[in-house]
Amino acid sequence: MEKEIAKHFLKGIPASPGIVIGKACVFQDILYLVERRDVEKGRAEQEILRLKQAIRQVIDELVEDNLRVAQEIGKREAEIFLAHVAILEDPYFISKIFQDIRESGINAEASVLREIEEFKKVFEKMDDPYIKTRAQDLSDIGRRVIQKLMPSPQNGCDLEEPVIIVASELTPSDTIRLDREKVLAFATESGGKESHAAILARSLGIPAVVGLEGVIVEVEVDYTNGLPGVTIVGLPDAAVQESRERVQTAVKNAGLHF
Repeated sequence: MEKEIAKHFLKGIPASPGIVIGKACVFQDILYLVERRDVEKGRAEQEILRLKQAIRQVIDELVEDNLRVAQEIGKREAEIFLAHVAILEDPYFISKIFQDIRESGINAEASVLREIEEFKKVFEKMDDPYIKTRAQDLSDIGRRVIQKLMPSPQNGCDLEEPVIIVASELTPSDTIRLDREKVLAFATESGGKESHAAILARSLGIPAVVGLEGVIVEVEVDYTNGLPGVTIVGLPDAAVQESRERVQTAVKNAGLHF
């Protein structure tokens, strides 16, 4: 009986206390939507200019978030956003992305994602638990910059009724913008008890579980050379569409024609 019950429960890290019951809404992660595109020779500087503008917009928003959180929650919690500003103003970090765009000839979104992942690997190899946790800062920053480079109108949750947000990760900015009347709680695959999103959730009184062990779903994928499509079976329509998009993105990011 216990084994049967266990099939219907997911284990995670309690980040912010509370018990809620409600519908789950999957928060779309923009990092899954990034596609690699080759940039025409001579247009790399235009991509860099586009990236510089996006970074400037994000820095301005981070400063606004810092002021807002300092007033509504506290100065300590608001320091999160100034730390992100410092990373975006770090000349070495930004120059690595510029260099990648010039040398690889790819679009800014793909370059940001690639460099973020490379820096994260370095952080995650560190022995210091605090530094390991800060690897998530890089993902947060990457998401914000990419959102400016490729604005997505919807995150998948229209919040017409109270829901529990389910996501791969939530950035601090996502967390402070949650409508507390419509968001009952949130659960994420990544993050720890001391992640920025978890700290803000406790300050805002939003129940949260992080580091959630997701359910692995096996699907059948048929990809044939010369056939512009994939066939996926065994899932509901919405899941099939999402899986198809992920397969297409993975193929394109691998530099293959699809």
